[in-house]
Amino acid sequence: MTSGERRGETIAAQAGHFIDSANGSVMPPIQPSVTFAREAGYALIDPAFNYGRGNNPTTAAAWLLIRGLRTLYRRVRRASESTQAIAHHFEGHEKLDALLYPGLASRPGHAIAARQMTGGFGGMLSVLVAGGRAAAIRAVSRAEILLRATSLGGVESLVEHRATIEGPESHVPENLLRLSIGIEDVRELMGDLEQMLSGAS
Repeated sequence: MTSGERRGETIAAQAGHFIDSANGSVMPPIQPSVTFAREAGYALIDPAFNYGRGNNPTTAAAWLLIRGLRTLYRRVRRASESTQAIAHHFEGHEKLDALLYPGLASRPGHAIAARQMTGGFGGMLSVLVAGGRAAAIRAVSRAEILLRATSLGGVESLVEHRATIEGPESHVPENLLRLSIGIEDVRELMGDLEQMLSGAS
């Protein structure tokens, strides 16, 4: 195996594990299985092989990962399509100072993103709420369908006030909300965001 193939193997494994961990489908690898195998006298993989790769996943974790990967394409595609629709709907909204999403032709870097990304521009977008920090926090507090949580890539749509999450040293604009769009009905997500913004100021 070449170094490039090893890098690809590592990236694919880490990406699959991360996305399906966010989706709640995969348990993290656990060390006790290695300890049990050693005590039982089983031959273990050369430790040099695992250097930089972390622990081996359990059988159950590997099965859950495979199960999740079977629907990964559909989940990512649905999230990307919904996010694109939301971005177009809210671009130029009177309650927003800006909407940040590489799928919008008006955004700097859109041409580069279009060359690099196939099948959509992802499920993450950010909005700058008009009215500053207080308005952004009021908007988040009104969320009904969007869940207030810090994660990404799952089937549930999430929203967070990023500066609060990062703390006083954050360089993120204080009126920025970060959204991770899931696979819910996009019309319901748009309606929820509309009512959030309507009561923000």
